[in-house]
Amino acid sequence: MKYLLIAGSRTFSDLETFDQVTRRVIGNETEITIVEGGAAGADSLARDFALENGLQIKEFRLDCDNY
Repeated sequence: MKYLLIAGSRTFSDLETFDQVTRRVIGNETEITIVEGGAAGADSLARDFALENGLQIKEFRLDCDNY
């Protein structure tokens, strides 16, 4: 299993660029887990991409109370 961490701005919303770059990075890999932080912007695009493409997701939300 390989992992791809996707992180970025909470205001990022360019779906076309996100899709093109993510597909280029993943290539033909099918056993990949998308790692994201559960926020708006790049994280939500990552989650949607994973769901639409049948990929696994690991979400690590920000823990403001402890860090």
